Amino acid sequence: MEKLLGQKLWTEILNLTSFDVVNEIRIRLNHPVLIKCKNKTFFLPYIPDKEYLNKVIDVATGYSRYAYEREISDGYLEYGEGVRIGLCGTGKINDKKLIVYSSVTSLCIRIPHAIQLNKSIKSVLDNFNNTLIIGAPYSGKTTLIRALSEELAENSDVVIIDERREIAGSNFSLLKAKRADIIQGIPKNEIYGNIIRSMSPSIVVCDELFSEKDFFAVEKIKSAGIKCLASYHSNDIYSIPEIANKIFSVFVTLNSNPAPGSITSIVRKND
Repeated sequence: MEKLLGQKLWTEILNLTSFDVVNEIRIRLNHPVLIKCKNKTFFLPYIPDKEYLNKVIDVATGYSRYAYEREISDGYLEYGEGVRIGLCGTGKINDKKLIVYSSVTSLCIRIPHAIQLNKSIKSVLDNFNNTLIIGAPYSGKTTLIRALSEELAENSDVVIIDERREIAGSNFSLLKAKRADIIQGIPKNEIYGNIIRSMSPSIVVCDELFSEKDFFAVEKIKSAGIKCLASYHSNDIYSIPEIANKIFSVFVTLNSNPAPGSITSIVRKND
């Protein structure tokens, strides 16, 4: 992280907090850098310019943006150990139908952390059934999915569709699981059927269901007798799509108060 952020910003962060509690770093052109920790949020007296933002992107891409044009078009870069860099700015669509940014004005660096599963969430693992993790951005959905995946892969064959390398990280370094098979960098709705036929999993894990295609694919997984663990961006269980109620039997709602990963509720059908 020191190489990515540069010594000046790295030092300013360490002067105020430990990196062990930093969850997110927001870098906006000509604005103070925002640091989000497990229990506090604060600004640094550091104002990044365009040269600094470009430097961060150069380091993240190994000074070869062209090699990461697909990831950049999707709005993110992966920087090892599960660190994800979201980006936005001014751009255009090129002849490959990819977004090319002529000017990047904002970066969102998200840093993963391990969590300990408490008794209430561990109950989800007993006689595991199709489970949807619900929460707003920054509520800890991916962190919880990673922890649950490790537990499930102790006794079941689990396939993890890690589209953005957030669950397992580069070289699968974030995930310690005995019976997990991981596929990265491929859109979820493009790979579901192949996984069922080729790997015969008991459980499929994926992050951030979004489109109708994602839900329809999970519905097919369920009809094949395979269970699913997934997440969905929403503030509460009442805002999820109707199809999600048809697919999933257990709903875990998270929030970020007092810290990301805090459980609001665990709802089981017929409870």
